[in-house]
Amino acid sequence: MENKADWQDPEERNLIRREAREERRDRSLPKSRRCSWCGGGPLMKSRQWVVVNDWVGCRSCWTRRGILVPTKKEPINVNLAVFKDPKTKYVIEGGSLAHCREQVGKSQGEFASIAGWSRQYQSKLENGGVKTVSDEVRNTILAVFERIGVRSSDQLR
Repeated sequence: MENKADWQDPEERNLIRREAREERRDRSLPKSRRCSWCGGGPLMKSRQWVVVNDWVGCRSCWTRRGILVPTKKEPINVNLAVFKDPKTKYVIEGGSLAHCREQVGKSQGEFASIAGWSRQYQSKLENGGVKTVSDEVRNTILAVFERIGVRSSDQLR
């Protein structure tokens, strides 16, 4: 006969909850153990996966996505004067990003929390600490402006 769990013991309670959480995570993982977004893998350990609502992906996709925007979507067609030369590489114009952010009435912290990164990183983007950005960061910035309701520079105050 098995001993019943001692729910009064915090360590045992946490262990039981952790095991149940990992079991639920394992049930929701794809059978191939490959990430459906990036195709990476196979990832065998359940802690290498992130499960949020209906979305399941590897940790690297989770950190690259920033906000819940699929990385495989086409870039949003937003005409903002934020990037100097979007044809070759994404050189960010920090002053323009700060101006656009201020025009929509968001603070650095608010904009950063919507984008899914820290206020310090937002400050580096605006003050020239970061010169170029990846495609994912560019798409995230444009997605945040779209989420706020700005689709072109004409909509700024």
